[in-house]
Amino acid sequence: MPQVTTVKVVEGDSHLVIRVNFLGDGLADFEKFVILAPSDLVPPRPNNAVAFRLMQAWFGLSNFDVQLGYNSVVNAQPAWTLAKGTDSHVDFRSFGGLMDYATLPPTDVDGKLWVNTYGLTAIGQVGSLVLELRKASVK
Repeated sequence: MPQVTTVKVVEGDSHLVIRVNFLGDGLADFEKFVILAPSDLVPPRPNNAVAFRLMQAWFGLSNFDVQLGYNSVVNAQPAWTLAKGTDSHVDFRSFGGLMDYATLPPTDVDGKLWVNTYGLTAIGQVGSLVLELRKASVK
């Protein structure tokens, strides 16, 4: 099974930076693998109490793509795709970041941030990303 690890680099009242590392196993990609949930915060927050705004992303991917998305039952849409061979930094701060606008008001969201990978199928294939997020209350 491929491996993914998430590490908090910085966490404040409204600001969060995480690092996510990927390791391929030669067999499978990730599909809607949760990398961050409101329960991971300090202090933990119940589901539906926070929405993560993606402010910036830095990434290094060895021949695979990563798609970021927000968990919801209805109208779930990917937030952004970090593609191999593209610029390794994206910045959404100028307009307040990306969040799950498709489900506002938050009727079916649980506040989780997930990833899909495409092409993480070679043994030992690696990638990393760093995400700067804002914690935005949705209630």
